[in-house]
Amino acid sequence: MFLFLISFGTVVANDVKINFATFNINEARKKAGEEGKLLFIDFHAVWCTPCQWMDQTTFKDEDVANALNQNFVAVKVDIDNFDGYDLKTAYDVKYLPTMLIFNSQGQLLDRVEETLSPRKLLSLLDKYNAPEHRQIIKHEFNTSPSDIKSEQPLKESETMMLSAAEYKKYFTQQQSESAYKVQVGVFQRV
Repeated sequence: MFLFLISFGTVVANDVKINFATFNINEARKKAGEEGKLLFIDFHAVWCTPCQWMDQTTFKDEDVANALNQNFVAVKVDIDNFDGYDLKTAYDVKYLPTMLIFNSQGQLLDRVEETLSPRKLLSLLDKYNAPEHRQIIKHEFNTSPSDIKSEQPLKESETMMLSAAEYKKYFTQQQSESAYKVQVGVFQRV
């Protein structure tokens, strides 16, 4: 339902709402990939006056709301919350408001560290709303390696030994005395 106020010949829509996601950033990325949408993240804080101005003007604009709702998975991150502080640190957010735009594959397209009017934000959203940035990504379950084919059927133990021998070659390499090894891992907070 829209409530229209008429004042000196202008029409203002008061009930425009952006569907900011209520789930975490990883779920938002996955949803954006599955739906072929872009990801929009708005870093803000309750005490941030420019952020409040954008909430009252830019994010209330009907065209901005339609563009974000139709083409983006929008996430609003409060940096004063525990999870928001971690994201602020991870993305090196130093100024508010900060907005990040990612393509559907999760690659950062743009970083904006300023207050934007509805017109400026809309032109920014339109700039990145292109087919090359929007691809549907299918997340499938992992599948097991295919069976080794031979002329005579192999027993299960023989198949396992052949598979192990193939993988073993990747882990048994000659080591020289001057070589150093570094173990690198990928960690993620859940």
